[in-house]
Amino acid sequence: MLSLENFARALAAPELREPRRVVCRTLARQLAACGERLWAFGFGPPDFRTACSVAIQFGGSLATGAVALGDQENWYAASALVRQFVEVEYLVRLFRRDANEALSWLKASPKELRESFRPGQMRKRAGDFRHHEYQVHCESGGHPNPGAHPLLPARYARHHLPPLGTNEGFWVDLAQHLRRVWRDIVELPSDHPTANLNVIAQYTEVVATAISVWETSDPCSPLLPESLLAEWNRADPNASNSQSPDRWRALARRRR
Repeated sequence: MLSLENFARALAAPELREPRRVVCRTLARQLAACGERLWAFGFGPPDFRTACSVAIQFGGSLATGAVALGDQENWYAASALVRQFVEVEYLVRLFRRDANEALSWLKASPKELRESFRPGQMRKRAGDFRHHEYQVHCESGGHPNPGAHPLLPARYARHHLPPLGTNEGFWVDLAQHLRRVWRDIVELPSDHPTANLNVIAQYTEVVATAISVWETSDPCSPLLPESLLAEWNRADPNASNSQSPDRWRALARRRR
């Protein structure tokens, strides 16, 4: 199993920076293109394919936006988009498993969306997404949280840096989320053979090749186990001086 020390070493390797960015750019662009193709100019009825097209287009918009912001090193804004992207993953997984979920979502009222398609409710129905993972994304890209300040510009002092001293983990995380949603998308045509989703096959080869190249080159590509994910987010770039998220929360409470 990959240790945090080895993960940090691989994360900092300069030769692995570009493969991470390439897979994120490729999978994000293909996601946006696939969703647009499924949308078919909006001529389709309010059916399963239309629901899939909208959800996948949401994902493509969020992913390409996150990539663009990441390229600009606008880490906080990029992290906010990734947090939203996780909810698209939930939707696609639910749609894949049950077409009724897609139709319910597509036709839901605002009240029904709040009650039935909250992240926690979707996670519970999907059954195989980690709550801690979403919690971490909420802390870094949800409501403004002082613990997320290392994602902001002009963080040069060691005690202001993010866990492991780098924001390179953003690209690993985004690539893993994109890979996960694509694993569900490529199965949609076979799981729902009457839904006219065969156009998805036009994108799968490019996606599979990009994922394979990244996985072959990057030791950080496997999904992090829960224990390592928690350890990563507790890690301090300089343990003796680091102001942890708990420290920043305490400061914020005293200033209220």
